[in-house]
Amino acid sequence: MGRNKRIFGLTVYDIIDNIVDHNSIVVIWEDDKDDPHFANRIWIGEGWKIPDDIGLRKFKRIFSSIPETVLEGDVVNIEVYLQDKKSNN
Repeated sequence: MGRNKRIFGLTVYDIIDNIVDHNSIVVIWEDDKDDPHFANRIWIGEGWKIPDDIGLRKFKRIFSSIPETVLEGDVVNIEVYLQDKKSNN
């Protein structure tokens, strides 16, 4: 069990209530298609309010970040894989 162990095949919906409480404020991020060193915020809200088009996306990782404002300091950051527009994954 190494540090690089990844969990494959989970969606954002799979981790809500299993890893992250559904009442937590969740921020969903997606890799920038032009620069993989950056990510774009695509949604923010309570875990139980995640819309289907985002909840069904493949989960990549949970990460921490330095918040830009106090309001962004107590959130769960979730990164999803870049969506392939052809396959809707």
